[in-house]
Amino acid sequence: MKSTYKLLLITKIYLLSILPLVTHAQESDLHPNILWIVCEDIGPYIGAYSYKGVKTPNIDQLAREGELYTRAYTTAGVCAPSRSCLVTGMYQTSIGTMHMRTLNYDNPKNTPVPDYSAVIPPFVKCFPEYLRIAGYYTTNNEKQDYQFEPPVTVWDENSAAASWQNREKGQPFFSIFNLAISHEMNLFIREDEAYTVDPDNVVVPAFYPQTETAKKAVARQLTNIEKMDSQVGEIIAKLKEDGLYDNTWIFFYSDHGGALP
Repeated sequence: MKSTYKLLLITKIYLLSILPLVTHAQESDLHPNILWIVCEDIGPYIGAYSYKGVKTPNIDQLAREGELYTRAYTTAGVCAPSRSCLVTGMYQTSIGTMHMRTLNYDNPKNTPVPDYSAVIPPFVKCFPEYLRIAGYYTTNNEKQDYQFEPPVTVWDENSAAASWQNREKGQPFFSIFNLAISHEMNLFIREDEAYTVDPDNVVVPAFYPQTETAKKAVARQLTNIEKMDSQVGEIIAKLKEDGLYDNTWIFFYSDHGGALP
């Protein structure tokens, strides 16, 4: 008999909403595959949370097949400290990764803070290391951003091409796919692209100025979320194509709170 436990996690600005979605993993199977689909910088602007201004059919389908969590909390409202907690299971203040940011890969000159790797306690491991010990094939596609340099023992693959498909036949996998299109930077660098959500039809929260600029910002974020949802659909379709959907626990979540709360 098949069980029903897939997990879906979505963040609010402070609230981490978790949706344990339907997994079709066998109850007797001690090593189900695990898939994380991670987006960035969004609040609950998703159909599964009854938001009417955006179309997210793929995420909504996951939610219909599982359960919607609304009362879990992120431990940091910015990405790198939040990710350090996600990969270690430790509060940022307990391992020295709470300052945004320490490692600044892209442009060390855009901050007055010296660029350095936080030094986490020697007893703290990135949890995929434990999965590797248990026989899992671990892949990350591709963002890490943990405030510290992760050891080489975390991933079997960490690249833009990393995939469960490269594992040994029958080997369980833990795979992360990081979808950056909803990141706040895409409110600006995609401003000349076509909208899928009409700025004239969006509802601008009352605490923002009711201007054309605000309408376009909200419409751009919702457009990016719709594109992100289609990327989620592509990953799920590939999982099904490979015959792995029925034995995979799926988590969908945002790394922290939204750029437009």
